[in-house]
Amino acid sequence: MVRHLVEMPDPRTADEPDLDFIAPSSVSEFSVSLINSDGSSVAASWDNTSSGDDSTSGSISSFEIRWASKEAGLIDNDEKWSAATIAFQGNSTVFADGSTDIDMSSFNIGDKYFAIRTSDEAGNISQLENGSFSDLISVPDAISPASVSNFLVTEVNSDFSLATASWDNSSSGDDSTSGSISSFEIRWANDEKVNTNAKWETATVVFQGDSSDFAKGSVQIDMSGTTDDSKYFAIRTKDEADNISPLETGSYTDIVSDIKQFKQPKSFQLNQNYPNPFGEKSAQAKEAVTTIKYKLSKPSHVSLDIYNTLGQKIQTLVDMDQVNGDYSIKFDASGLPGGIYIYRIKAGSKILTKKMLLLR
Repeated sequence: MVRHLVEMPDPRTADEPDLDFIAPSSVSEFSVSLINSDGSSVAASWDNTSSGDDSTSGSISSFEIRWASKEAGLIDNDEKWSAATIAFQGNSTVFADGSTDIDMSSFNIGDKYFAIRTSDEAGNISQLENGSFSDLISVPDAISPASVSNFLVTEVNSDFSLATASWDNSSSGDDSTSGSISSFEIRWANDEKVNTNAKWETATVVFQGDSSDFAKGSVQIDMSGTTDDSKYFAIRTKDEADNISPLETGSYTDIVSDIKQFKQPKSFQLNQNYPNPFGEKSAQAKEAVTTIKYKLSKPSHVSLDIYNTLGQKIQTLVDMDQVNGDYSIKFDASGLPGGIYIYRIKAGSKILTKKMLLLR
């Protein structure tokens, strides 16, 4: 019997399959430009021959574009790449096109850096080198600060040579209500409300301040040398890009000359509003505007609020420190439904309330 010996391969010397350790080359000539001025859509392009399966030969398997904020800086190393946000992922076919549009509308608006890297089938990834990451892509700031709210002006002196302006210091920011405004301005006119851009342009500047002044929520304004006529005021804010806040209800006043402090009252008083009732079906006044008068016997922090019968606050008319004197302020109920409303004034620890009737 003849035995045939079969020689088995030595596992220590057997050939191993070839492993791919060659990464694609770095992408070159990568650039990003704005499609929309607000940065919600951008166009990316690159040299489609600069990166292949092995260095520059063959075809890559996939590629990825990422972005980082201005504060994060250039995406020029692996650590920054890992921290960056994915903006686009594509395959070899898209890479061969050499360009693509990217929808950025779901991301925060602002200046951004971009970078691109390719991968092969073995998972090797291209390096980040000059040409594969972009410089800062600047997005013009087109978002205006929000309109200032709860803007009020009251006289300090009976001759109106000095007045106090107050506002909600959280109502207007760099972009809408976020961030901080760069500057603000208060203007006045003596003929009509400063409630349009045209009226704002012709109104007289009485105060200019920066973000720190705005954060205080109130300033005193010098009105000496002005006429004794009725006065209307408005306030607007600006950001660093010179976007200006709109003029909306709450950012301009009704007539201010009725807010007086000529007498020195002996007691804290809240008068019945006049006219009352008021509104479209009122025999006394067809407009939804009424005047509320009150007296302070000593300097106090004053809040004057309007409530509905459910106890819900509708509007704040006054929220500031005031000296003793006689005051009056107009309440514009335009846009409110008819019914009974309650106005409540608090001066220090004292509180007074009254009712008024709006007819529709």
